[in-house]
Amino acid sequence: MIRSAVVFLAAAVALPLAAQPPATPTPANLYAQYLVDTTAARHPELLQLDLHATPPGGGESVIIASRDAARRGHKSDRDDVDVFKTGAPRVEINRSGDQNVEAEVQLFDVNRRTIGTVEMTFPYVAGLDEDALVKKAVSIRDELSRRILDEASLFDPSQLDAQVPTSSYAQFLVDDTLARHPEVEVVVLHAKAPQGADYPIVASNIGRIGKPADASDLEVIKTGTSH
Repeated sequence: MIRSAVVFLAAAVALPLAAQPPATPTPANLYAQYLVDTTAARHPELLQLDLHATPPGGGESVIIASRDAARRGHKSDRDDVDVFKTGAPRVEINRSGDQNVEAEVQLFDVNRRTIGTVEMTFPYVAGLDEDALVKKAVSIRDELSRRILDEASLFDPSQLDAQVPTSSYAQFLVDDTLARHPEVEVVVLHAKAPQGADYPIVASNIGRIGKPADASDLEVIKTGTSH
């Protein structure tokens, strides 16, 4: 696969609930949680949004990010793991109680590698078209996948330097560029910061906000020679 890059410079059956060990919540500052928060803001129709993946050094899939903080760290159910392993979407309708419907699909990174699953909850409407719901879930999943470099990046801090904001005009420029150029996989914007490291990442579609510029980035900035 030819990768395009642009740099702008300026499991098993679940135990009964009572027997399950308590969940260990994942940190709230993960890039995965930033993705959930920003995706939920763009899609207010989502009642719930969970990302399932296996933490580094972990042996099983858990909810690593969620609209509901209490869900973070809970072990993925067998049906979540089945979606990850088989690639078959899951739709579960709850016609009573909360009156909602869940749709779950595999989660990819920018290179279409399977790195987990994404579970979404929508309001239930009588006569629901399940195929249309899966297409909607896939569309939201694809938005997420364009913003994930690899599985490890889900567990990075959302900001490597708290002085560099994740919401800025620079980020708008990155998002706008991605929308107009679907052939591009990664857009990273380096710029001079008022404080801290020289020319850190101030916006990108893969997180790492505040990461200092590499030597190769600085060479382009200082010499004006592209590479």
